[in-house]
Amino acid sequence: TPLFRSGECVGAGVVKLGRDTLEWSQVTTGGTGPGGVAGTTSVVVASSYAIIGGETQVGASADVYLLDLDRGEWSKPTTVGDLPVPRMLGSANVMENKLWIFGGETRSGRRLDDLWDFDLESKVWSVYSPTAVAAPDSAAVYKCGTTTNEDGGVVTDESQVLWPSSRSAHATTVIRG
Repeated sequence: TPLFRSGECVGAGVVKLGRDTLEWSQVTTGGTGPGGVAGTTSVVVASSYAIIGGETQVGASADVYLLDLDRGEWSKPTTVGDLPVPRMLGSANVMENKLWIFGGETRSGRRLDDLWDFDLESKVWSVYSPTAVAAPDSAAVYKCGTTTNEDGGVVTDESQVLWPSSRSAHATTVIRG
């Protein structure tokens, strides 16, 4: 189902870019997908393509949809826990079997600075909100101040945390080190 905004078609199914031909083609999918949606937060997770949120015909969404790239089938996992604020134009990464989303904006245009993880096994959403230290808008790298203790658990040193300002239509990258 296409999504129209101000008379312009902004979403119409799944397309792919051929690696060898560099040509776009429509992908036939089954199952119940997100329908017409624009401004999604998305990322590839193993052999699936995850779409989170976006703007639908009825407003912004916080729904998660997974497209199995091998079978071409959509699914909508049943999620547990508090849900992120419905959003569009956020960013996503995958790390340690969790899908992480940061920022974006609400349909009213309010920019967000929240960080959430979605556990891909338990389907539980959790918000990550350490004590934030105001970071300059020009800062390009933020250290989240985590270390691993002797039991393998993650320890947050909140005195080391810098928090990015609210933003949308941005990119994030996980760099291990």
